[in-house]
Amino acid sequence: TAATLALAISWALFAAPVRAADLLPSPLGLEQAVQYALAHNPDLQVSRAIVEGLGGEIQSARAPGGVRVDFTGSGGWTQEERGIVPGTVGDVQRTDRWGFQTGAEARYLLTDFGKTAASVRSAQARRESGASSTARRSQEVAFDVSRGFLSILAVDDLLEASRATSRSLETLVRSTEQLVAQGRAPRVDVLKVQVRLAQVESRIAALGAQKLSLRAALAATLGHDGELPPLAYAEAREVAPPEELAGALEKALAQRPDLVARRGEMVASREGVTAAEKGFLPRADLRAAYNLYAAPDPEPLTPGGRDGRLEDDAFVGFQVTFPLLDGGGRSGALHQAQARVVTARAAFTKQRLQIRREVTTAGAELESALAQVSANRAAVAQARETVRIEKLKYDAGKGVVNDVLDAEAALLEASGALRESRRQAEVARLALDLALGRTDTESARTSP
Repeated sequence: TAATLALAISWALFAAPVRAADLLPSPLGLEQAVQYALAHNPDLQVSRAIVEGLGGEIQSARAPGGVRVDFTGSGGWTQEERGIVPGTVGDVQRTDRWGFQTGAEARYLLTDFGKTAASVRSAQARRESGASSTARRSQEVAFDVSRGFLSILAVDDLLEASRATSRSLETLVRSTEQLVAQGRAPRVDVLKVQVRLAQVESRIAALGAQKLSLRAALAATLGHDGELPPLAYAEAREVAPPEELAGALEKALAQRPDLVARRGEMVASREGVTAAEKGFLPRADLRAAYNLYAAPDPEPLTPGGRDGRLEDDAFVGFQVTFPLLDGGGRSGALHQAQARVVTARAAFTKQRLQIRREVTTAGAELESALAQVSANRAAVAQARETVRIEKLKYDAGKGVVNDVLDAEAALLEASGALRESRRQAEVARLALDLALGRTDTESARTSP
């Protein structure tokens, strides 16, 4: 009906629109997931907002060096009549109990011997430090997304291996039933195979629950408030072994964003000390003012003098301020700034040590992961051959079903271990790239 159509149009016009950038493609690939997270991750949004706030801090630090204009207004009553225009005499001056004043005053800093400049440099260094911290957080988010994505694919691998085992056991159930019918195997063999099949089905259910949990965690990392679309499956690829780490480590120590951020904090703290020290020096300002004075019923100070209700005045000059006593405020600010230098230097040293540890640990874990892949690949080949032999023996009536079941279980475990170790090798490569300050998610892989 017309009413229904109008309602639909109204909903389309006024309902909250969904931006195309907020939509996730289906299936969702790893690179697409990373790009989405970089745009929507809440932690990154907070970090970027902090950097924007630091930009405002730079503007505030520059403010004392610019022109400042204030508009003022005041009024009041006195018991005795007083001059309504301060500093004037003769026929210009008149008195009244009521007096009002309004005007504008402009100030321009001539010099504060570098205090403002040091404050600006300190604020700029803090902003650059914040930007570097945000860049590092972006790398961490990319790693978290990649690790979560690959973990889900690892569960998919385990599910596929378990389902393959389930299909194999179902085939074994049928072949065992045929042997029982022929009187070549006891009935209990069928029950044993069915029990093992039930165990595999239970494992498939547990892996399904684990996958749901991992998908929820990935959605939170992406900053996606909703159900994730299916992930684009990709086979685990061969991972390149770790390169010579000494040169890569030195490069990481020179350019890793979090260490750059710590270096920026040191610069900011040193400039803060300079600004605090300059606070003990005088400052000179250029001043200009224009004021308008008013009284409701003024009396001229001299016979025949002016008795108008309004009078204006202007002033141009300079002012030098020598700070003497401020209750210890400047000394306290200097002590705080000096303490921040010590803290920033210690944080920088700690970060360097942490980077060395992370790179060394990540390199060792990648080597270990690659060794596990090699060992598991050999174990799978051996387990697959064992299954083949045990099935032949059982079909020929020269083996027992327990040996077949044990061989199937060993193959399942070996296959799962191989698939999982290959995904772990990909994650280990990503962890090494993260430790070295690299961000390309494809750098973890080589051609299959």
